[in-house]
Amino acid sequence: MLYSELGLSVIATDVLKQSVVKWKEFQSHPANPAQLTRMFQHPAVHGLAIVTGTVSDNLEVIDIDSKYDLDTLLPKRLLSDIGNTLPELVGKLVIVQSRSGGIHLYYRCEEVESNQLLARRPTTEKEKQIHPKEKIKVLIETRGMGGYVLAPPSPGYQFLQHDFTKIPNISREERNIILTSARSFNQYVEKKMERRMRKTRPAGELTPLDDYNRRGDVIGLLQKHGWIVVHQTTKRTFLKRPGDTDKRSSGSFNHELNYFSVFSTSTDFIPKAGYLPYAVYAMLECGGDYAQAMRRLSKEGYGSRSIQQKSKSNRYGV
Repeated sequence: MLYSELGLSVIATDVLKQSVVKWKEFQSHPANPAQLTRMFQHPAVHGLAIVTGTVSDNLEVIDIDSKYDLDTLLPKRLLSDIGNTLPELVGKLVIVQSRSGGIHLYYRCEEVESNQLLARRPTTEKEKQIHPKEKIKVLIETRGMGGYVLAPPSPGYQFLQHDFTKIPNISREERNIILTSARSFNQYVEKKMERRMRKTRPAGELTPLDDYNRRGDVIGLLQKHGWIVVHQTTKRTFLKRPGDTDKRSSGSFNHELNYFSVFSTSTDFIPKAGYLPYAVYAMLECGGDYAQAMRRLSKEGYGSRSIQQKSKSNRYGV
């Protein structure tokens, strides 16, 4: 109850760091005492998490993940870089050690955004031998609007500097120093997705991209690239990304809306964006090049023109 009295929205989590209850409502208002009691009496409870964003009085957390840091010095180097710019800033922050040996930096600011990726790196050749389809490791990210972070007294989490009674309010300029320092450790450059206008076709004809949207096997395509189906309902198929992850799922395909979306930050897909089947094909098979995807799908038999040519060839026995 102490955390709630400090203006923090609290939820209970299981051993996989997932909330034991539906937690969307606690992004807009903290759980009341009765709700907290029920949550923490759940048999799967293993830890405690703080919901970030406006619900916790504009709380934002910088998550530095040491398990993917090749020299294990990233937390020290980040704090040193921040300190070189503004020495007194580091001393203000609440610092928590995470289960993986990384650190979380807590602060409040009048400007808080949604979760952001700040620094990533490509997977090494050794990592690719274990998980060939995994391309990215996340090093630093924020937890803001719509996010949460595990906190003490969860197993493996402990305060290194201050506690939640001393979460500082920092200025926008100070926040910008932290984010700029974190981004300077990024080692991964996003591929530019080529979004070219498709040529207009006569009524009744389909482009290869539109045709793939209608009859392409997007689930099979994702599985080909290392995604694993973990759960299915009548409306959605949930999948886990390639590589190491302790999350139950990393994204889902909505069969009613016909789009794929991810909530993992460790893939080439933009989190929470919606990808139609042809866009999934373009990302996975063509590196985000839609013109190349159009050509390849046409050769694979998608699109009205390809279908008409195939029918004509069949009539003449070719």
